[in-house]
Amino acid sequence: MKHIGSRDNALIKKVVKLLNSGRARREAGLYPVMGEPFLLREALARGVAVDTALWLADAYQAENPCAGDAPSGQEAGNSPPVVTLPPQLMGAIAPLESIPKVLFLCKIPNRILSSETLQAGRHLILDGVQDPGNVGVLLRTADAFAFSAAIATQDCADPYAPKVTRAASGAHFRLPIYTVKRQDLTAMLAQSPLPVWAAENEEGADEPSALRGRGGVLIVGSEAHGVSRELRETAKGAVSIAIRGDSLNAAAAGGILMYEMARCAGKG
Repeated sequence: MKHIGSRDNALIKKVVKLLNSGRARREAGLYPVMGEPFLLREALARGVAVDTALWLADAYQAENPCAGDAPSGQEAGNSPPVVTLPPQLMGAIAPLESIPKVLFLCKIPNRILSSETLQAGRHLILDGVQDPGNVGVLLRTADAFAFSAAIATQDCADPYAPKVTRAASGAHFRLPIYTVKRQDLTAMLAQSPLPVWAAENEEGADEPSALRGRGGVLIVGSEAHGVSRELRETAKGAVSIAIRGDSLNAAAAGGILMYEMARCAGKG
């Protein structure tokens, strides 16, 4: 186990880049997750490849009372290399109001979406959703309702950005997440036997109850523009939520519709 106290350390500089740059995350194939120790424990329990874990020194000692007996640079067992940081340094690099107890780097899974994935199950498409918080909540909700996969178009907010992983609260460890070009996704949906619905506020749209217990694909569009024309043309129809105001945000609307798809669910 190593202790780092300076922001000039090479690992700290790497972590800062990963926290602030989608390009750096893609090039390194790593994304940071920060928060409570249970997130790290779950990631490891589910076989997520964790590259390095950076702990608050006091939190590491509290969670690992025999930490002094661990091999140099590692916790015992199959856990990742560990470094500890003082609160001042963790607070300086972590973009949170409260200092996280642990910040760990996970390898981005190399997933390639194929037409076979869209042959059965329930799938969420995030079509250009820009707000990272909405993306994270949508991923968390899709995981909660046991969706088969979440698929983001390339103009979505980065699914592995810190604000997304924070809002997703561990969904990345359980839910397969794909990023796909819209034109490729359109072609795959054209070959899929699954019904496709677009979440749209338009006249003649189906009530949310039309999705109840159904397998299929739900498309949630961007906050500003809704579902893109290309993907809207693949949809069987639109589904709309009757409300008093102008609109719900993407996460709220997607959550209601995913609940309906999972409600009283049969085999699809």
